[in-house]
Amino acid sequence: MSKSYRLGAVVLLAAFGVASSLPALAPGVDFTFERAYGTYEDLDVEALPVKSGALDVVLSSPDNTVTLEAGSLHLEPAEDGLHKVLLDVTFSGEGQLITVVKLGALPARFEDDVRFPRQQRSVVGWVSIEAVEDGYRVVTRELPEVVQIELESALAGDLVGFCRKMSLFTAGDAGCDSLEGLLSNPKLPLPKPGSEFLVRGSALTETERQRLDLYLEGARLMSALTP
Repeated sequence: MSKSYRLGAVVLLAAFGVASSLPALAPGVDFTFERAYGTYEDLDVEALPVKSGALDVVLSSPDNTVTLEAGSLHLEPAEDGLHKVLLDVTFSGEGQLITVVKLGALPARFEDDVRFPRQQRSVVGWVSIEAVEDGYRVVTRELPEVVQIELESALAGDLVGFCRKMSLFTAGDAGCDSLEGLLSNPKLPLPKPGSEFLVRGSALTETERQRLDLYLEGARLMSALTP
């Protein structure tokens, strides 16, 4: 799995941690994942590269600590054996930000400490779920391409000034005015369709596994009875 997907994968995998007490055979079931709450270290986050005018910006954060503070997952059977998911997560964190700014043939590299302030994000998508010998195989079928997050960096304002100075040597619109916004709200890629994850059975309690198994069996029966 590409490192650029790791943060999205952490969020997606965590969603199968703990089942709620709602009836497992209901058309829609809500799950929580309190057992997955906590801090994840050594995440490697890479945002999508951005081009604005003559400006090219690449953001990466090879050393991050992200804390998953809260979350919920609504899961319901969909057509063709798929499951619709509505995922809500609340997280915060900190790490190192590397910004490469290129104006024409003039690249510059900057490093800064960065904070991910406490924020909530929602994702709607479709997945397939299959019980396997050592857990549950989850395959993404349709997800948004990106999720936009918020980060705080003291470097953002300085880079705007740098960009304006360098634009004196560059013909055309350098895109400096948009630079601060690009740095403060980067877009992270989510796992592509066909990405596979294994939720190990050992990560769930016996009760949680039973509830998820009941939901999957109910979804299978509903699919079989649907004309």
